[in-house]
Amino acid sequence: MKQKAILLFGPPGCGKGTQGKLLAEEPGYFHFSTGDMFRSLEISTPTGAKVKGFMDKRELVPDEVTLQLVQETIGRYIQEGRMKSSDTILLDGLPRNEAQVPLVNALMDVTAILYFDVPKPELLVDRMTTRAQKEGRTDDKNPDVVMRGIQIYYEQTQKVLKLYPDGLVHRIDAMGSIEDVHNTVLRILKF
Repeated sequence: MKQKAILLFGPPGCGKGTQGKLLAEEPGYFHFSTGDMFRSLEISTPTGAKVKGFMDKRELVPDEVTLQLVQETIGRYIQEGRMKSSDTILLDGLPRNEAQVPLVNALMDVTAILYFDVPKPELLVDRMTTRAQKEGRTDDKNPDVVMRGIQIYYEQTQKVLKLYPDGLVHRIDAMGSIEDVHNTVLRILKF
């Protein structure tokens, strides 16, 4: 049986990780961020060094590496008791391109897509560089690199939404307060 998943979608810095963490406080939900997974890799390993190279340039990690790591990490989390196989995964950062959609669909039963929309993407650069200083995230310190990540999102990732039925996709204005956005998420998921 496939694991249920809700995809958290939107450009870098839109707040999908924040909302995923808040929603994961509800029983039966587990927030899984591919970015957090990548950042937790040991850079002394060949895979970790390879992934860090892509992240430092704000480029997408190759599909086969990403999907293999996701499968391994979720399996390990279930084994360690960090999550249950019955949990709905709040998948943050996957699929990133059209080629990953069938791979994600083969692994998971996508029940909803929360699309955190930002009408003015240029506002995200400030948001992300400020976050980088507060949280010590080296991948978001350089505004040019941040802008590159945003461009990749609009060139490759946003197209993924068209591959899912309209009824699964829920557009959320991500420019409100954290609380307002979260209340919208809860209404959509009928809490």
